[in-house]
Amino acid sequence: MPSSVRSDYHSTQILNNEHNEHQQVKELVEHKPIQDTLSIELNNSKIHALWTDFDSENLSTKVISASHCTNGFVATILQAYSSNQHLFLTPDDVWLVIAQGISQHINNNAEKYRQRIVNHQGQKRVEIYGQDLLEDNEENNWITLFDRLNRAMDELITIKDLLTCNFSTSTKSTKISSELVMLNSVHSNSSYNTINNLSFKSGIHKITLDGTLDDWLNIQQKIYFLKKLSLDLDFWLDRLEPVINQFISTYKGDVDLNFWNTVAIVGKEDNITLTGWISAFFPYAKGNIPLDVNCIRVYDIPDGRISIPFVNENDSSNIKIISGFFGTKQELQRENNEIIVSPVIGWVITDL
Repeated sequence: MPSSVRSDYHSTQILNNEHNEHQQVKELVEHKPIQDTLSIELNNSKIHALWTDFDSENLSTKVISASHCTNGFVATILQAYSSNQHLFLTPDDVWLVIAQGISQHINNNAEKYRQRIVNHQGQKRVEIYGQDLLEDNEENNWITLFDRLNRAMDELITIKDLLTCNFSTSTKSTKISSELVMLNSVHSNSSYNTINNLSFKSGIHKITLDGTLDDWLNIQQKIYFLKKLSLDLDFWLDRLEPVINQFISTYKGDVDLNFWNTVAIVGKEDNITLTGWISAFFPYAKGNIPLDVNCIRVYDIPDGRISIPFVNENDSSNIKIISGFFGTKQELQRENNEIIVSPVIGWVITDL
C-alpha cells in the first residue's frame, strides 16, 4: 500500500483480467514538487506554509508534472484509467470533491439558501486573530490559524459538520480542506491539458478503497441528509448517488466491471469531451454551468481548489489560503511490481 494509507481497513479489488496485464504502464511519469507548480501559478508570491499528508521530514510532496486536467481528483482517476494502474482512493478524497460541489451550488444561490446554512442575515465578515503567526514567520504553527477559524465557523455555519471529512481515514489536511469549502471563492486556473493518451481500451487495473465500510456508507448517508435540506440539488445528486452506490458495492466485493470500464470515454471528434460517470462528481462546469448529464469538457472541470483571502487590518501583510486537490502522485509498489496512483490533498498559505 502507498505511504498515504491512513486506516487499518481497506478493500482492494482487481478490475481488469490477467489478459490486460500487458497494457499496464509500469514506469513512473515525471513528477515535480508542488512548490514549483504553485510558484508559477502564484507569480512567485511568498509561500508561508505548505502541507500535504504525503510530506515527510526530509521530503516534500511531488506530483505528476503533466496531468490530464487541473483537478487532482479527476486527474488521478484518469491517470489510473489511461495507464491500467492501481487506483487508491480514500473517503476523504471522494467527500471533498462532493463538498466542493455543494459549496459551489450554495455560492451560486446565496440569497436563496443562506438562511438554511448560516446563523445570520446577510453577509458577515469572519474575524480571527493571527498577528502572532505573521510575526513568527517560520514553518510556524499555522494549524493554530485553522483552529481559530474552525471555532469561528462553528458559530456561523449550521451544516459544517455535514461537510467536514469525519472518517476513520481523515487527517488534519483533509479536515481543514473540507472545513474551508464554505468560505471559498473559487480558485480558477485557465490552463489545461488535452487527454491525448487516454484510452478506454485500457481501464483501471485494481482499486483500493481505504477506510472501513462504515466510512463509505457515511458518504451515502451524508447525501441522504443533503436531500433533506431542500437545496434543490437533485439535478446533481440523482447522477451522483448511483456512483457512490457502486463504490460501496465494490468495497463489498460486488464489482460491476461495466461501471469501472465506463469511467470516461473521450469524444472522438474533439478529444476533450468526456462522457462517463467521472463528471457525476460535479453539479457545475466552470462558469457555473449546470450539468444535467454525465458529459463535460476537460477544460470545464472545476479545479478542485478553493482560495480564501484574509485581510490584516494592522498592516499590509494580507494572505490567502488555498486548499483542496494539488495533483496526482504515483508510488511504485515493488513487491507487486505495480504503480499506485492517488490524489494529493493539502493547503498552502501565501501572500495575497
